[in-house]
Amino acid sequence: HDNELAWYRELRESPAVLQAVDGEYPFLQMLNVKYVLHDMPNAPNPLPLANYRPRFWLAENFEVIEDRAAIPARFVDPDFDVSTTVVLEEDPGFTPTPDGGPLGIIRSYAYRGNSIGIDVEAERDCLLVHAENWFPYWRAFRGDEELSILRANGTIRAIRLSPGRHELELRFRSVPFEIGKWITGLTLLVVVAAAILLRVRSAAGSEA
Repeated sequence: HDNELAWYRELRESPAVLQAVDGEYPFLQMLNVKYVLHDMPNAPNPLPLANYRPRFWLAENFEVIEDRAAIPARFVDPDFDVSTTVVLEEDPGFTPTPDGGPLGIIRSYAYRGNSIGIDVEAERDCLLVHAENWFPYWRAFRGDEELSILRANGTIRAIRLSPGRHELELRFRSVPFEIGKWITGLTLLVVVAAAILLRVRSAAGSEA
C-alpha cells in the first residue's frame, strides 16, 4: 500500500542514500541488495554489490535518531558502518558490550505466506535485524509473548533479543483487510441469496 510505505519512498529518494562511500552503497547494502541494473557505461550489468547484509542478522551497536529525515545523511557519514550499527528512533533498552565477541547465530528462517519463522540464538542482548520494510501490520511472537518490532534505519525491522535460544514468528494481520474480507463475503452471500430468491419467484410466476 503506497500510502503506508510513503516513508520508504521518501527515504530512497533522498540524495544521500545512493551516494557511494569508498566504492560501496550503504543504503543498498542494508536492504540486502545483491545486484543493481543500471545504464552506466563501462560497468558490468547487473552490477554486483559487495558486503551486502543478510536477510536476517544480529547487531549490537545502535544509534538513536528520533528525526527520521536526518537518518539518510548518517548512512553516508564515513564514521558510520552500516554492517555493524543500526539507527533506531527509540532506545531499545540495553547497553552494547564493547568487544564482546560473537553475538550469536541465525540458525534458520522460513517464509510461510503471511508468516515468517526464525530460529536464532543470541549470546547477549542484541537486535535481530530484518532487511524488509517495517509495516504496522507485522507482529512478532515468541510463543505466546509478543515482542516489539522497532523501526531500524528509517525503514526496516529490528527486534530486541535477550541472551538465549529464540524461536520467533512474524505474523501479518491487517485489520482493514480482515474487515474488507468479511464485507466482501457478506456481499457475495447477499447477491447469491437475491439470485436464488429471484429464480424462485420467477419459477412460481411461471407455474401460476
